[in-house]
Amino acid sequence: KSLMEISYTKQHQKQKQKQQNKNQDSDAMGLFDESHRFGVSVSSKMYFEDSRQGLEDRCKSMLNVLFQVPILSLDYSVGGRCQTINVYPTMQFLYSHHIRQEYIDDKVRSIFSEKREFDEYFDIFIDTVKQRKQEIEQEQAISESAVGSEGHPSMQDSIQVNINHVRQNPQYTIAAIEPGIYVIGMKDQFN
Repeated sequence: KSLMEISYTKQHQKQKQKQQNKNQDSDAMGLFDESHRFGVSVSSKMYFEDSRQGLEDRCKSMLNVLFQVPILSLDYSVGGRCQTINVYPTMQFLYSHHIRQEYIDDKVRSIFSEKREFDEYFDIFIDTVKQRKQEIEQEQAISESAVGSEGHPSMQDSIQVNINHVRQNPQYTIAAIEPGIYVIGMKDQFN
């Protein structure tokens, strides 16, 4: 091969690698299949004025709505005691490229089937996740009572992922509401 051919091949490989890196680092979200989409609309008569008033900015507030369907759920055991962690996303996190489209199903879409005030969404979220946590704790208590009050000492420490719709290497912020209940949002969303 001539020197010109080798140089061209290396240059071509570098360009190809740069393009692949750009594609991987891109913040552009691919389109979800039609069955995994939902639309939300918020209206404002004077958006500029509303956005200056913070709490009146309905569009920004909508991005902070929490979904009561976990995007990530795992069970873990330490020292023979089982615990569960559920992670719930914000609307803004759903509009990122950090989720798998399968998360958006009929259950998730039904959250916005009727229009509500933002504080109603929050109240429903809190009631639902606390009820779910109580149910999980009751199941775990029944399981532990069958084994004994100290758990099962011979049981190996373990982690079992039940649900995971978060893509690899997301840019996120996570906040704990209480043990076992976490919220995931975009990087710096909760600052």
